[in-house]
Amino acid sequence: MEVNITPAQGNNARKRVRNEYNWKRNVQKRNRYSAKKLPDLNNLGKCRHKTKDYKCNDINHQDVRKFHQSFYSKPEKIYQDNFILKFIRIHYPLERKRKKGTRAPSETYTNFYIRTYVKPYRMKKICQRVFLQILGIGIHRVRNIAKKFLTAGQLPIESRGGDRISHKNTHKAQAVMQFIESFKCVESHYCRSSTSTRKYVLSELNIKKMWKMYQVKHSDEFKVRQCFFRNIFVKKYNIGFKTPRVDVCSKCLEFSVKIKSQQNPALKQMLITEQRIHKLKANSFYYYLKQKEDKTLTMSFDCQKNQVLPKIPDQSAYYSRQLYNYNFTIVVGTSTQNFLKENVHIYTWTENTHCKSSNEIASAVFDLLKKIDLAGKKKVRMLADGCTSQNKNSILLAMIAFWLTNHAPRHIKTVELIFPVPGHSFMPADRIFGLIEKEIKSKEQVILPREYISIYENYGQITKLGVECEVKNWKEYCSNIMKPTNQYHFKFAECKRFYITRVKNREGRFLLRGEVNYKTDLGVAKSVMKRNTTTSSVGVRVVEPFNVSVSKLKLDDVDSLLVKHYGCHWKTEFASELSFYKNAIENVPTFDGELTNDEPCEFLPEQGVSI
Repeated sequence: MEVNITPAQGNNARKRVRNEYNWKRNVQKRNRYSAKKLPDLNNLGKCRHKTKDYKCNDINHQDVRKFHQSFYSKPEKIYQDNFILKFIRIHYPLERKRKKGTRAPSETYTNFYIRTYVKPYRMKKICQRVFLQILGIGIHRVRNIAKKFLTAGQLPIESRGGDRISHKNTHKAQAVMQFIESFKCVESHYCRSSTSTRKYVLSELNIKKMWKMYQVKHSDEFKVRQCFFRNIFVKKYNIGFKTPRVDVCSKCLEFSVKIKSQQNPALKQMLITEQRIHKLKANSFYYYLKQKEDKTLTMSFDCQKNQVLPKIPDQSAYYSRQLYNYNFTIVVGTSTQNFLKENVHIYTWTENTHCKSSNEIASAVFDLLKKIDLAGKKKVRMLADGCTSQNKNSILLAMIAFWLTNHAPRHIKTVELIFPVPGHSFMPADRIFGLIEKEIKSKEQVILPREYISIYENYGQITKLGVECEVKNWKEYCSNIMKPTNQYHFKFAECKRFYITRVKNREGRFLLRGEVNYKTDLGVAKSVMKRNTTTSSVGVRVVEPFNVSVSKLKLDDVDSLLVKHYGCHWKTEFASELSFYKNAIENVPTFDGELTNDEPCEFLPEQGVSI
């Protein structure tokens, strides 16, 4: 979604603004104008003036204390000078004939006052000695303030140091800010909050290019140097430049190309409307991802891209097939919550242990559902990755039905399964993947799976699939108890939400409801189970680990890499260190060819225009 560029609030700009408050000289300046101690209230002394104009003997301790605190409330010279000027009165003496042998009269006379802080509020005239003693200042400071005020007729201003140039270029700075804010930027995705301070502009831009565009657009009066432009860009805004996109929704790209090439205004407007609806659908999915309900447990899951084994800097590795390490991550909680290690569950396995298919995904989710605490919850909401096949979705539904009717607490009545719009599956797990891949990228080589696991441990709880978690054949179980998807009472491929509900007083039976749109509830819950079956009438067979067929060509490439890296006798010389590869090559069934054991995903096209 395109948004306008706005100045950064506080100290959240692209470059941190220098904090002059903590500079050593500024700390010394504040200490210089701070109160050293409260005035000695008992030893202020009695005023000995014989005239009745002075009220030194009438002021109380409370007025003295508050007057002193008001003066030092800001340890700044200009504030204090103005405070002093507020409570003194300066006037010229009357012209009198000086007597012989006496001193010439002063140029000015100064009267001093103190404010009372109890009703009736008024100003009391006090003598110079008491005034100076209350504020803890010297007479020379007061005389300099009075003299400058009489001669210049202005209030005290700061004339030491400071910026003398920036005010001259205010019009240029304003022009630069208006130019920067004319760009449109997009928010970072991967489920970040819409209040994120960092915004992004197109990856083709940079600060130098933007400065050149500014120079061409403006006249000589508003042209600036590149350093001037850069200083405003990094200190006034928090703008980044996006990396080139690699996972863009194909539907969005299709709309963009058609809208640009369409000449007919009516058809162009229709395409814009359809594009708008498409994006609203995607935002509707993220509403569920952000929504927090007290009695609903929200969990989302996704698979990370395959990590290669071994990861070595050898140039031949670029052209070689390698074994894969898999990472399936489940995040418990909404996208607005902080991701703690307690809420992130990482299931990891290698290519020679198990396939990467619907059985492994469903088994990992089933394992977490059995372990998680559901006290006080009435519903479980699951949000899955979007680019998948109908078979995978039905297998996941079969697993959820088995758990709900046989293992879930009795107070859990419904499980809600939601899929995003294809191409917009930015899940909370993707943020975990980004942190993991950033750390992996910094490592020159990763030889063994345990090195990946040590990185995963920094971000979540680790479970080794096939070792600490059994993999079950949910695909077989689904075909035994559930009808084919083309026999459901709704169009399975078009649905974005599914509701699985246990049947009251009928053990092992459940109802399924499918909703085509995110914000409408028009579906009907009916049974999709085969006749005379229950979820417990058919067992779920366990899939044994290390029984996966790996391509012989791939294993040969891995062997060649290890030979180049460790020598021809790596199986004997490094038997203990590289036992993983030795077992993978010698003890795993292989087949000739280049087929992968990953279950292919089927792209589900978007259906309809409703939200």
